[in-house]
Amino acid sequence: TGVATELGPNERAVVVALGSPQTVGGQIGAGSHVDVWISVTSQASNGVTQPVTKLLYQDMYVLNSGGDGGNVTLRATPTQAGKLIYAANNAQIWLTLRPTIATKPKPPVISNLTGR
Repeated sequence: TGVATELGPNERAVVVALGSPQTVGGQIGAGSHVDVWISVTSQASNGVTQPVTKLLYQDMYVLNSGGDGGNVTLRATPTQAGKLIYAANNAQIWLTLRPTIATKPKPPVISNLTGR
């Protein structure tokens, strides 16, 4: 029951623990679509360290959220789940909320389907 019923056969639910700033001040909830960013401190071969922020995934579906910070449950492939778990243990994760319009697929144009 619960989120398991929302998963396909090759999908997994992965929980990421985040604070309020990392969840857009609690604006991310079930049904939201988010981009996942990671921030780490990278050390070059010359010993110089610098912060690096990279986009890990785009348009991930939020299955559940603890509201203002806390746990966020994302729908992921097994590979994505593994990378998210690794990132949670080795980097700082930030979620950015995608606009509702960007997450809706465009309806097919009938003329394209009929070849006219």
